[in-house]
Amino acid sequence: MSDCLALDESCLVLNKNYAIINVVKAWRALSLLARGRAEVVYVEDGFYKSYNLDSWFALSEMKIAEGIDDDDSLVQGTEQQVIIPRIIRTVYYDKNPVRGVVLTRRNIYLRDANTCQYCGAKLPSTELNLDHIFPKSRGGLTTWLNVVCSCIKCNSKKGDKTLAEAGLHLLRKPFMPRYNLTLYEKSKEPKYKKWGDFISDMYANVPLVD
Repeated sequence: MSDCLALDESCLVLNKNYAIINVVKAWRALSLLARGRAEVVYVEDGFYKSYNLDSWFALSEMKIAEGIDDDDSLVQGTEQQVIIPRIIRTVYYDKNPVRGVVLTRRNIYLRDANTCQYCGAKLPSTELNLDHIFPKSRGGLTTWLNVVCSCIKCNSKKGDKTLAEAGLHLLRKPFMPRYNLTLYEKSKEPKYKKWGDFISDMYANVPLVD
């Protein structure tokens, strides 16, 4: 892989409290590391260890000599090759910014895991529709709390009826996500193995709306 491609790979960014705040390109992560504004988080023997720029270069040299992991990539530094960090932790930032998640068809499908919220069928996006729990034709709003993923059969059965009128029940109460859905879109199969613990925890702890 060329250095340009490696530098365009993704790096997970944590705040001081190890909460996910962003995903950035590898070149940006290395820039933050070089300026002393972040440190690399690396899992060794089940423990999270932190490395600054110098210690990360030293670890990279040792790991390259021993054999790198499958999801590791290398980039050429001024004097040696270095492993692209997969997770960095900001040194000073301890806040977790509140970000609005855009209400889109794709994000509804992601929130509901491509699963019909009436019958439980898990289907590809091409076989799914969006349904207004309280019918739009009767004043129902297009909001996170009133729109769910549904299969075509259930969508047709419900039509412009209420849940009670159609004899349908929701699998779970719809909620508005607080985090960027693409971060945990594949929580069971994160982009890199090293993201696993952080992504899975984030997915499990997304708060539901009462």
